[in-house]
Amino acid sequence: MKSKLSEIQKEFKSNPVLFIRENLSLIIIVPTLLGGLWQVVELSRLSFSFLRFFSISQIVPDGLLIIIVTIIILLVFLFYIKILKVEDAEKINENDKFLKEHFERKRPFSIYIIVFLILIYCTIIIFNLIAIYKFKINSIFDLIMTILFTIMVSTIAFSIIELASIRARSEYKENISILKGLITIPLLFTCYSLLIGFHDMYIFPKELTNMENIKCYVENSKNVNVKIKIKYLNDKYIFLDVTQYDFKENKTDTLFFPSKYQIISFETILDESSCLTLRKEKLRIQDSIKFRIQQNELRAKKNLILLDSINSAK
Repeated sequence: MKSKLSEIQKEFKSNPVLFIRENLSLIIIVPTLLGGLWQVVELSRLSFSFLRFFSISQIVPDGLLIIIVTIIILLVFLFYIKILKVEDAEKINENDKFLKEHFERKRPFSIYIIVFLILIYCTIIIFNLIAIYKFKINSIFDLIMTILFTIMVSTIAFSIIELASIRARSEYKENISILKGLITIPLLFTCYSLLIGFHDMYIFPKELTNMENIKCYVENSKNVNVKIKIKYLNDKYIFLDVTQYDFKENKTDTLFFPSKYQIISFETILDESSCLTLRKEKLRIQDSIKFRIQQNELRAKKNLILLDSINSAK
């Protein structure tokens, strides 16, 4: 396997244009497969029955996006690894001497460093999670910076843990190996948050105001108040999580009904007619209310005049 990969690498380096020309069909298949897999996962997360709404024309854009994001992550990682390279042998020897003195002569010191490191690492990762969930990832720049931050913190953490493992005495070896396993948990949560943040950014960017068109369409078709959330969309369909709600009589609490999925056409996101219809209906209702209020006021005035005339006649 390694020899095969090395051969491919040599061929690409020797003549990239020829390599791409000879493997063009394979290069085209890769984004198609990735995009198809992405769509299958997204649809099956909602329901396996939704796989019938699979869009062939969406798989290439999705696949290209996955490849672009993967390349960005690899470039950020390789760039950081390049920065971390140390070629000064004297500095390496000095660091080795320092570690040897502290990790071998003062046994508890290694454990203190590990515990302190894990506390810092978990705190930073937790703040990272909060930032991702609170502010979301709105651009590729945000994605790159978050990935770079996570890689930097993780690299430092694992490097120190590894040094502690090398220099610690045998009675601490087992504890350090357990800690090395535990320290991956915050990293996995951060990676998951990154995926969720990117997923939300890609599904429906916050900058778009077309969400109102969808909300108006659903409210107009159901004639009720709704809260909607886009779960997934392709170039043909939009998959919505729709929650109906109604205000109680005291107007302080809201009664929510169980959410349900609704599938609408993608063209709905560009259609403003539903919002125009709702606005006209709201204006009609407001005008009707004003007219009734005016009529009631006129009746009240007539009644007062009539009472005054009756009183004066007496």
